[in-house]
Amino acid sequence: IMSICATIGKPIILKIPACIHDGFVAFKNLSNDVDTEFLYYYLEFRKKEIGEMRQIGTQGNLNSKLVASFKIIKPPLHEQKLITSVLSQIDETIEKEQKYKEKLEKIKQGLMEDLLTGKVRVNHLIKEGAESV
Repeated sequence: IMSICATIGKPIILKIPACIHDGFVAFKNLSNDVDTEFLYYYLEFRKKEIGEMRQIGTQGNLNSKLVASFKIIKPPLHEQKLITSVLSQIDETIEKEQKYKEKLEKIKQGLMEDLLTGKVRVNHLIKEGAESV
């Protein structure tokens, strides 16, 4: 599905049967030569262009006619799967790095708290550094 109001153009892959309201458009019954994940990445990549198609009003939105007019490239299925595989690996790496960064930030916060409250003293390290110069 893809949002067509508020956060216009945000694609989501539903892995369960669901009902959606009129703020979304569903891409159902895709042909066998369209990989769902490829379509997700393609729509994510073109999100800005999709958003620029919106009708202006109090809140910008798209309708099914505008969405249907949007051209989607469709490379051969094996290429779609290859592209999806590479992008999925990149996404996994980014997610791991973000979790690692969050972990380091928590450690930093804890260390700063220990240093600033005097729980950990570093005076001896400062003296050792000055003596070695």
